[in-house]
Amino acid sequence: MKVCAIVGSVNRKELEAYKDGKFSSALKSRLYSRLESLILEENVGHFLCGMSAGPEMLASEAILELKKKYPRISLESVIPYEAQAARWNEELRDRYFKIAACCDRETMLQKHYSPDCLDRQDLYMIEKADIIISAWMQPTTRKDRDLSFAQKLGKRVIDITYQ
Repeated sequence: MKVCAIVGSVNRKELEAYKDGKFSSALKSRLYSRLESLILEENVGHFLCGMSAGPEMLASEAILELKKKYPRISLESVIPYEAQAARWNEELRDRYFKIAACCDRETMLQKHYSPDCLDRQDLYMIEKADIIISAWMQPTTRKDRDLSFAQKLGKRVIDITYQ
């Protein structure tokens, strides 16, 4: 059984676009289709997700929906630090905790925030996965670093660029 990690995030400005229901449902639909094809065609059975607002949360929600059809799959939340969602608005925090409650496993990488905790989270997931779904709104140094690390390890990367 293969493992797939979903990495991607939005910055504060992009978060406004993420809140747009049309944008969210279009991206979630693309993620759902891609995730289902990985389950059916490539025997992916375990998913790692960082739970960041944006594509990671949407992918987690899609995976939880897919679990209803494919109960053999599992979802692991990889949390960079304990208070990851503490400063988010109430709506996002509620979604975060709803998803977290449904995950099959939780891996918390460290107790407190550090400047490199999100980088460490991505690298952890990339290292553990066979396939990486990279979903970023725009190019960033973090995305470039993730893709470079994945290539160095010989991981297959599926780039889902969205706007």
